[in-house]
Amino acid sequence: MVLQLVLWAVYGSGNIKASGKIFIGTNSTQEAAASAYELIVDGEGILEEVWVKNSTNWPDYVFKDEYNLMPLEDVAEEIESLGHLPGILSEKQVKDGYAIGEMQKALLEKIEELTLYAIEANKRNKQMQSEINALKSEMSKMKRQF
Repeated sequence: MVLQLVLWAVYGSGNIKASGKIFIGTNSTQEAAASAYELIVDGEGILEEVWVKNSTNWPDYVFKDEYNLMPLEDVAEEIESLGHLPGILSEKQVKDGYAIGEMQKALLEKIEELTLYAIEANKRNKQMQSEINALKSEMSKMKRQF
């Protein structure tokens, strides 16, 4: 049996302060498994906002010249072999949970990479449209000659 002392203070403002760990809707097995955490909740929560402090290497590096954007063909091969996006945790890896801050960072990296792919595709589309227009003009000139 684990005895845990949790000290509570309720202030006139309605604020609650706890010194120790807070377990909500948990059982002793869950509490023992999550002993490294300060707040353990078994169930859903409704929050207006969650603030995640994550100051490590934010994915703006994707937009730097030295970033090596993986060719789409290689991305397709990796998806085929891995069964998920490269750089994103697999279903098996997230089975027991994942860090929201790290996942947000990984997802933003993929969004930024997608933006770069879209910009490149747009450039190619404009170039091809320009070439199509030039070919149409040439064909029109050739038709008038005959």
